[in-house]
Amino acid sequence: MKRIKYNLEFERLWKAFDSAYGEKGSKADAYKQFLQLEITSEDVDFIITRYSEQKEIKRQQRELGKFSPNFQHVCRYIKNERFDDEISTESYEPIMSKRDAENAAATRQYLAGNMGKSMAFFDSNENGTGASEQLYISLLEKQLRH
Repeated sequence: MKRIKYNLEFERLWKAFDSAYGEKGSKADAYKQFLQLEITSEDVDFIITRYSEQKEIKRQQRELGKFSPNFQHVCRYIKNERFDDEISTESYEPIMSKRDAENAAATRQYLAGNMGKSMAFFDSNENGTGASEQLYISLLEKQLRH
C-alpha cells in the first residue's frame, strides 16, 4: 500500500480543525481538494484565521446554550469556501418548512382545544418556565385530576 505524503501546509491546515466542532472527514479527500484548489501558504493562514474566528463564535453560542451547527468536513469546508461565511452571533433558528409550520399550528390548536386553555398559556413565561416546561406541568396536572 502506498501511503499519501501530505505537505506541511496541508498538515498545518488539517491540525487547525477541531473535531469537537464537526468531524474532519476524509483526510485523503481533503488533501485532493487542497491540491486541486492550489492553496498557498497565505491561503492556509487566511483559512485558519477565519476558521478560528468562526469556531470562537460557535463556542460562545454553545456556552450560552444556543444551537450552533457543526462545521462541514474539511474537504467541503475548503471546496465550498466556507471560510468566507459570516456566522451570526445570534442564535441559530432553523427555517421551518410550510408543512412543518402547518403541523405546528395544528398541534398548537389541538393542544389549546384539549387543554381548555388559550395558547397564551403556552407562550407566556410568567413563572420563569419555558413553553415546553409549562406544557409538561399542565399535562401532569391534568393527569393527576383524572
